[in-house]
Amino acid sequence: MFVAEGTKELFVDFLNLRMRGKYGREVARVYFQMFLLAALCYMLVWVLALPLVHDTPYNLPFRLYGDTFGNFSRWWKFEPILLERERYANPENMWSKLLFAPDSFVGKVQDGFFNYFNWSTTGLVNGPWFWTRFKVGACGFAVALGLFATLQAFLYTFQSYAYQLEPCIYASGSRAYRMWVRWLPEPFLFLEQLFHAREMGRKLSASAVKEIEEREEQEMVTRSKEPGADLFGRPAEADENGVRQR
Repeated sequence: MFVAEGTKELFVDFLNLRMRGKYGREVARVYFQMFLLAALCYMLVWVLALPLVHDTPYNLPFRLYGDTFGNFSRWWKFEPILLERERYANPENMWSKLLFAPDSFVGKVQDGFFNYFNWSTTGLVNGPWFWTRFKVGACGFAVALGLFATLQAFLYTFQSYAYQLEPCIYASGSRAYRMWVRWLPEPFLFLEQLFHAREMGRKLSASAVKEIEEREEQEMVTRSKEPGADLFGRPAEADENGVRQR
């Protein structure tokens, strides 16, 4: 009930989207679409990871964690999580193709990151309670600050390119949404999406058309009760003095 009310406030009150009166079913439609979109994104990630991981989608999260951090048993044994070059050098490890030789520049950078991560986790688990945790937190703050400054410099440098790409990003998102609304089965669309589907030329069922027409009649009645509106819910014309004519 709390989730349904929160979703109603977000979609109806804040975003001003049209939804059916039975918010429970509309919320179910919203969360089903979110789940479906997340599943599609996950499958895309799995396809992109195929060159590194020749495994099923079900095993991908477990394979990713195991090849990166090792055995899950470290958690309940309260052992530090370590990044080990020996593990990544195994030909069966998914990161073996991205591991550089330790005497190369990139390999030294990788080893430096491994050492810093291992020092942090080991200090947090096995080190003195205050001093080690203070050093780990200070170093983590310094690293985060450096990454933030680098990100800000990157965004500032390529800000002009972002403005040029904004129309393309918007157009791509609009096309994706059109495909989503036109091809998703009607029972999974909430009311606002049914309006959009009709505007995009999709042929809707008789029940969906009836729901749209009923909502349009309700909106017309609501607008007709607003001050200065005519019989059809349109705002009254203003004269040359700015006074609305009734």
